[in-house]
Amino acid sequence: MMIDKFTFETSVDIETEEYLKKTIHTFKDVHSLKTKATATFDQRPKNTGPGGWDIYRQSEYLTSTILGMGVASPIYLRDLESSIDVYRNALKKLDKEDAEDWQKVKKIEKIIKKLQQRIDRYGPYHILDGQHRCDFIWNTLGINSDNFLPVPYMNENTMWYRDSQNKTRTAALLGADKKPLKFSNLEEDAKDFINNLKCRIVIVKNLTDENASLFFKSVNVNYHMTPFLLEWTISLNETKEWIEDLLSNNPVLYDKENQNGLFDRIIGKDSNNNETSYRTEYCGEYRLISEMIALYTYNRKKYNNFDYDFNKVISVLKPDFEPQEKILDMVKQNLTAIADATYDSMDFHQISRVQLYDVMSVLMALDSKSHPVRTVDSYWDTELIAKDKKEIVIEILKTIDHLKEEDLYVHDNGKWQTVKTQLTTRSKPKVREHWQYYRTKDEDGNWQRTCTTYKEDYIPDTDMYKKVVPNDHSYSAHTRDQNNIHERDKMILKRLEEKIPELEQNGWLVKPRDSANRNKFAKSIVRNTGTLNGERVISIKGAKVSDGHIDPYSNSQNESLSNLKPENIEYNIKKGKRNLG
Repeated sequence: MMIDKFTFETSVDIETEEYLKKTIHTFKDVHSLKTKATATFDQRPKNTGPGGWDIYRQSEYLTSTILGMGVASPIYLRDLESSIDVYRNALKKLDKEDAEDWQKVKKIEKIIKKLQQRIDRYGPYHILDGQHRCDFIWNTLGINSDNFLPVPYMNENTMWYRDSQNKTRTAALLGADKKPLKFSNLEEDAKDFINNLKCRIVIVKNLTDENASLFFKSVNVNYHMTPFLLEWTISLNETKEWIEDLLSNNPVLYDKENQNGLFDRIIGKDSNNNETSYRTEYCGEYRLISEMIALYTYNRKKYNNFDYDFNKVISVLKPDFEPQEKILDMVKQNLTAIADATYDSMDFHQISRVQLYDVMSVLMALDSKSHPVRTVDSYWDTELIAKDKKEIVIEILKTIDHLKEEDLYVHDNGKWQTVKTQLTTRSKPKVREHWQYYRTKDEDGNWQRTCTTYKEDYIPDTDMYKKVVPNDHSYSAHTRDQNNIHERDKMILKRLEEKIPELEQNGWLVKPRDSANRNKFAKSIVRNTGTLNGERVISIKGAKVSDGHIDPYSNSQNESLSNLKPENIEYNIKKGKRNLG
């Protein structure tokens, strides 16, 4: 294993000390951490959705702690103040006049700033390991907890404990209605017994971000930790907070209750997908949004400058990464548009990760004249801009469906291109039928889809057989090559260009001037009335005004100012075809 010099030098200075200078701690001490430490409760594979253990794992932990096993595996805290000191000492060794060192200085200063912000907001510690334990103690074994006590089996309806007189007693975990009780429903002696259960809390000092990752990995050696899950757990930056907030407050994207948000429909739904790294229990939804931020950050101006690069994905979670508000807003708006467009779609209710990538990438190209596919290859050479992104999303998805079926194999003017392949004794060729769609113009000049088939077969009286030639430049071929996002963009945009007159006629594409005038007038209304969506507006800039329609455009086709209704941008996107109030 190779490590850099800085990681080595900082690792040898790592120290540990007991929390509150106590050798043995109790659940009371864990409760005291709630105002002193941050935690991420998605740090390892879970049996439930984001937020912690199922009742079986909770019950196992409570039982083992009652039996005295709580001291066996410490809860580890990262001391953030000492981390800052390590980075400050590193700054002293750098020469600000040296160009290479100056880049390191800027990076370290950003890290120090982020760590200090974390301390100011949450407290001096970050929980490295034991986060599910803390979550269970805080949210289930607290006086004000709304969670029920873990009762995995109906016959395990009591708990042994010792009362204030040191007498062994039992406490009922089920009420008279045979339903689990809450912690607050227990007798005082039983609550005191639980609060005084023994555990151990250890502070780890002088950890850099790299060392924190290595430490976390070492104490979780028995758990299947995906590379992203590891980075996500350790991250303390504002991008992570933004992603968490996005999924917590937008059910159209992630809906815990109904499981019908966009990411509910993408993550873990493909039975043929054996890749675990995108499942919910591995924080797949968080990973996908991180990938979208990386896509919009690195792939906007330079051709194929992202290419599913995992290092660029995790870079958005690093302390020195400063997300651009414009990019975050664009990611949020486009994801919401995709969610709304597919919500009640019969054909596209459930989309794949590749489709999500392609739609997001094409929407980015439509929004940006400087996008490399438009500047380098001159695709989407129009001044028109997307007005109704929900309808545009459906058109993109339809285009992708068509491209999937076309040009799978080399085909020229209705004739299949074939090669002769030697028949060997080791591998007998499969005799199979191939098919593909391609496009031809009818008598009226309209494009029609035509299907053709070819059957691989043996060449009589030879040891050869004919095989169709795969098209390495097809859309489907490029989906297998993850380094060709922009190649797929070009194919999709080329087809969309043919639909520009139709898209403009439907009002889904508009001239920038028209949109700007409507938006300017909408802002003037908000400025004069001081309200937006019934709420007081202090700043027009902060309000993010959109030019909504009184009578929905899909019904009226009315773009006049008399049909204008100022709306918050996020509200305008969210409402879609549904009445959100």
